Amino acid sequence: MESGGSIAANPMNATGDQASYDSIVTKVGCSNATDTLQCLRDTPFETLNSVLNGTDGNPQYSFWPVVDGDIIRDWGSMQLGNGEFVKVPIISGTNTDEGTAFGPTGINTTQQFYEYLTDGSAGIKLPASAAKRILELYPDDPSQGIPAFLGNKRVPSQGYQWRRTSAYAGDATMHANRRKQCETWAGASIPAYCYRFNVHSADVPYLVGATHFEEVSFVFNNINGTGYHYGKPFAGTPPSYAELSKLMTSMWASFIHDLDPNSGVRNFTNKWTSYAQNKPVDFVFDANVTSHMEPDTWRKEGIDYINSIAKAYWR
Repeated sequence: MESGGSIAANPMNATGDQASYDSIVTKVGCSNATDTLQCLRDTPFETLNSVLNGTDGNPQYSFWPVVDGDIIRDWGSMQLGNGEFVKVPIISGTNTDEGTAFGPTGINTTQQFYEYLTDGSAGIKLPASAAKRILELYPDDPSQGIPAFLGNKRVPSQGYQWRRTSAYAGDATMHANRRKQCETWAGASIPAYCYRFNVHSADVPYLVGATHFEEVSFVFNNINGTGYHYGKPFAGTPPSYAELSKLMTSMWASFIHDLDPNSGVRNFTNKWTSYAQNKPVDFVFDANVTSHMEPDTWRKEGIDYINSIAKAYWR
């Protein structure tokens, strides 16, 4: 599970989905069909694809998981808490700087950050007490923000507190969900191989760091960047990038075949060990230093709090 998993980062209700569905049905000419869903299934790929995807490759519609009492019986956080999940080994991970893709820009003051948390612009309205606690756990200290390689620097062009809000947004959107999933699997004594991808690809601006989606080309060994719209992720990179991709591809293939990411890996001594309650760890995939295990305890207090109020996020 890459950049997502059992707990959705969005409210799991159907608001707006029906209108989007109806729009698609109309555009492909299925409005008068007795069974519109079957009509969509029968629609030629080229026709449906042209409706779902814009000319720039970005999707025109977004459909999030919805609690329907059937396929999805409850919020992900609730089902994990109740032990209601398929108990099989998993790979689960996120990228170091997820928040640069999901966080707000233009926030310069703590008051503006508070309003972002409570006015619904973040996708959810947090209670005042929760928002105030978030402000405490994610202080206005650039050195605690992301990307970490910027040290104490601020980025005024993105917002005086951009690094602060990006750290929070990455945790709220991706990291907290991933960590809760790994903790739950460990609590049930089921192998969970968790990771943190820590590579800046060539197809994204330097400032965004190891941001969302950038691990995908590495996992699939897509050295040529086939299908990428915004540049080539390996263009001009040192040999260590291709070597890391080979390692990741080997580990994913090994897991698929043996449920163990280490089984088919050769000439690499650092083993990827599974999560444990008394030893929470993730594997850091890096092209600048040797990939290695680390304690999965970074920003622990903030992430623990986000997970403790999962229902406030409609998760």
